[in-house]
Amino acid sequence: MGLALDGFDSDGLETKGPPSLAVEGVSVNYRRALFSVSDTGTLVYVPASERIAQPLEWVDRDGNPTPLTTAIGRLGGWSRLSPDETRLAVEGISDEGPDIWIYDIERGTRTRLTTGGTGIDPVWSPKGDAIAYSRPGPSIYLARADGGGTPEPLVTVDEARLRVTSWSPDGKLLTIDALHTGDVWVAPVDGGEPEPFVDTPFDEWGARFSPDGGYIAYVSDESGRDEIYVQPYPGPGERWTVSTEGGREPVWPKNGRELFYRNRNQLVAVDIELEPTFLVGAPHVLFEGPFRTSASGTYYDVTHDGKRFVMIGTVIPGPQQPLVVVLHWLEELERLVATDN
Repeated sequence: MGLALDGFDSDGLETKGPPSLAVEGVSVNYRRALFSVSDTGTLVYVPASERIAQPLEWVDRDGNPTPLTTAIGRLGGWSRLSPDETRLAVEGISDEGPDIWIYDIERGTRTRLTTGGTGIDPVWSPKGDAIAYSRPGPSIYLARADGGGTPEPLVTVDEARLRVTSWSPDGKLLTIDALHTGDVWVAPVDGGEPEPFVDTPFDEWGARFSPDGGYIAYVSDESGRDEIYVQPYPGPGERWTVSTEGGREPVWPKNGRELFYRNRNQLVAVDIELEPTFLVGAPHVLFEGPFRTSASGTYYDVTHDGKRFVMIGTVIPGPQQPLVVVLHWLEELERLVATDN
């Protein structure tokens, strides 16, 4: 990418005239060019280079990783297994921003689901034929998992920031993090209005329906640190504190016998009984490792039987590039302006 120079009207606060190329080969991250200019006219920038790759890995309950793929490149974080465990919906990053890709585990192919930096937080429908995902801002969209058709809005709330987090097992409801208020909402897929499920003065997020649809696990900071809680849905009923020393990123396996969460670099398991009444056991650490974690999202997934996890491994960097420093760059800009005008 290059830096472009525009004329600027300081009185009207508007650009004027066509842009002119000032510097080529500047690195970009999330649509932001990586450069800075000092008051004395010195330019420093990161030159464009090969993008880093982040491997997706299968990890067993002892923490042993097995490579899954690096074909997707830079990852935004989310990786979700399809209901039949043959595909992954992942958030890949390019110069345009985050977009969603579908990776076929068995065939090693990938299909782009969104373009233009418009897709984050993919969540599979229970049948595996559709993906609900967030767009930065007030909307959640629905797309066909095969990449066909045009994505359609499912939920839009003006002046909100929404993140979809899970789909109910019957396919009728979505859990949503209302990031602008710090609450957990539930929204019908058929287009009805979302309703608050956890609405407190504290921050709650990361909500996930249980495999039977009767409970929702989520994160809250009401104790002064992030902990995992479970409440019956739609309620009312008792709320259970699941974690004991901090926790984020709750994930249920489909068998419903455990609830997993992250505590820093630890992957923690808690034995769960859903029927005839809800019972929760004591947390125990399965493993600890340098797998990517998140302060607000969910960066891993688990197979139905709870025996393997899809996790983001250690970053594989591209060739390291030194910073480029250009002295007296403002003088060069003056020359460019004079030439173009």
